[in-house]
Amino acid sequence: MKTNRAAIILGLIALGSIYPLSRIYSDSGVMYTKRPKKQPPVVQAELLDAPAFRFTNSQGKEITAESLKGKVYTLNFFFTSCPHVCPAITKNLKTAQDEFASSGQFQMVSISVDPDTDTPEKLNAFAEKNGVDLATWDLVRGPIEEVRTLAEVGLKIPLGSDANVHSNRAILIDKSGKIRGTFLALKPAEVERMRAEIAKIL
Repeated sequence: MKTNRAAIILGLIALGSIYPLSRIYSDSGVMYTKRPKKQPPVVQAELLDAPAFRFTNSQGKEITAESLKGKVYTLNFFFTSCPHVCPAITKNLKTAQDEFASSGQFQMVSISVDPDTDTPEKLNAFAEKNGVDLATWDLVRGPIEEVRTLAEVGLKIPLGSDANVHSNRAILIDKSGKIRGTFLALKPAEVERMRAEIAKIL
């Protein structure tokens, strides 16, 4: 044991003769012979503005990007006669409504991609069937050309050639109207990640 200790001490002395202690630095427990170069600061990418839109909800109220400023809100696309995907997306997104509706600072907007079929009566029936609280979740409709422009030009989300093909993404927008992310609303884990982000910015 004494021999091993002596060898260690001699080794340290030899190391000191090669690399003077004044040039050995510690960074989180890792030893360097020279201080590591400082890394440049991480620059956060600039957040994009949410595009303008103007639609009408199932209660006849106009819903716009401007009217939603001051609230955190989500956008997604759907249609009431969608048999499987839209109800599943709505079920997942409803967890966000259940968690944040009482804050008074959170709103959800689902935009019909089949506005000719999705009358206010059908939107209200969809809401009732799927547990949507229309006080904090607007089901909206408008000219399909404007819906397509919002999706494909404003949000860079393809809609497809007909109402049966549409994005399953939810877009999160903060109180100042900046896009904070898109989330695959068909996946519960993605919606959970979105809810965590909502909690941060609410």
